[in-house]
Amino acid sequence: MFLAVITAYVMRLYPTPLIVQGDIRWAESFADLRYVPMLTVLLGYGPRWTLLTALLMLLPDVMYSVIDHHPEDLIAPLVTSIGVVTLGTIFTTPMNVLHFPWRQVWWRLLPVLLPVGLPFLLYPGGLLGAWEAVLLILSNLLGFMMGAQVNRSRFKMLAISSRLSKQAHTDALTGLWNRRQFEYDLDTLKPGGWVLVIDLDHFKTINDRFGHDVGDEYLVGAATALNRSLPNNERAYRLGGEEFAVLLGAALPGEPDTAETARQVAEAVLLHMREVSHPSSANRHLTCSLGMARLFSDETPQSAQRRADLALFRAKANGRNRSEVAGSAAEPLVLPEQDSRALEPLFLEKLKSSIDLTTSDRDLTDEEWTNLLQIAILSVPNAELGSIDVRQGEFFVQRAQIGYSDELLGLHYSRAEQLYWYGLGEKNWVQGEPRTMLGDEIVQRSSMPASEHLSDFERSGRIYELKATLCLPLLLDGEVIAHLNLDRVSDSRPFSEQDLRIARIFADQVTVLAAAARRREAWNRFTQTSPAEPG
Repeated sequence: MFLAVITAYVMRLYPTPLIVQGDIRWAESFADLRYVPMLTVLLGYGPRWTLLTALLMLLPDVMYSVIDHHPEDLIAPLVTSIGVVTLGTIFTTPMNVLHFPWRQVWWRLLPVLLPVGLPFLLYPGGLLGAWEAVLLILSNLLGFMMGAQVNRSRFKMLAISSRLSKQAHTDALTGLWNRRQFEYDLDTLKPGGWVLVIDLDHFKTINDRFGHDVGDEYLVGAATALNRSLPNNERAYRLGGEEFAVLLGAALPGEPDTAETARQVAEAVLLHMREVSHPSSANRHLTCSLGMARLFSDETPQSAQRRADLALFRAKANGRNRSEVAGSAAEPLVLPEQDSRALEPLFLEKLKSSIDLTTSDRDLTDEEWTNLLQIAILSVPNAELGSIDVRQGEFFVQRAQIGYSDELLGLHYSRAEQLYWYGLGEKNWVQGEPRTMLGDEIVQRSSMPASEHLSDFERSGRIYELKATLCLPLLLDGEVIAHLNLDRVSDSRPFSEQDLRIARIFADQVTVLAAAARRREAWNRFTQTSPAEPG
């Protein structure tokens, strides 16, 4: 409103050439923008504030009339302002010009328009001035109403756009931010910030014993517990299923270190999760496991997330219902052999659990492929990023990515392009032999010469950041039906035998999915080509 008043004041000081003040003659036009701020205030704040705005607008005219000793110059702006405010008050509610109820309100014009023209009749030739004032008020009012309708439509579109954008970045069940928003915010996390990943303990048992409706209510309760545990301006995310995350920003200059804040948040999450229960489950209380990692200056946010995930698995291996803090980024991410073998059943259990939830009489969605890829990255100790492409007809189509841009999704690669990227020859490719590469060789193999996808990889594939990569062809009936690509960006340490062993476990499970999809495809072809039975 303040800006509207200032605008009106300036427009009064420097009037437009459309209206000649103090001269009663036909105006060159029936539109005066000086009254738009007044009507804008009227629409937003009501008549009381509009009268104050009108008085401020008339102040320059009062000053000029006193200085020039021409009080009659106040008649036109005063009468016009009164008319605009009065008519605007009458017609503020029915703003739709195309469906304006003129037949119901035309009589309201008479008590306003007739007095508006009367002061001009006191002057010679004032009849023309009276008509000028009436038409001026009507034209300003009509223009304002049309402009207001356009603005209302625009604001409505902006509200719809904002709502759709929020829906695209929030979880429909819990109202928390979703994985897409998490990945975006993770990229903006500064060194000194913290990544917390949370997984509900034995949640599949709750779903199996008490049903998914009860499970959903537990998820909503878990979201509430997370929000209660966070400091102001920090966000909680639902990554999918029973997995959640929290990002804590780095401390500002002069503020205390965030390590104590992260510890307090972790304790609050564990405490508030234990308070979540449901009467249908005999008030069984919820627990969770939590892993947390600090982002150091010599690593990527994805590396910190990876270490937080490993800390989460340690928490589960150590009995659940607890938190674990990841070590330094300089420490190897590979677990000791005895610990890694102890954790492999957890990886496999989580993978099979996810497959059980996503397999049905349909193909997997891109989101479900992404969830499986996330499990693969969590399972392979040295993996930080990754992608999955699946064969569809004569091409391999990018179905999932983590750590890259979504611009890669949907890209089609030919058989020749995949063989070139693999780099070990067709014989090893069709046998499903894993391939690892380091450093400059990754850039050289990222795209065939003259490939149409070269610019896509340079822009979205982060090929110049990759330090190590593992490509595992996935086989079905002796054919390559997909590729699992796992990558590192923090250092050039090669993938180990432990990495390959866990990656093969993942490949075996994905092959089961691919076999089911192929059977459905064959059945669909059969039903479409078979002649209908005589009826």
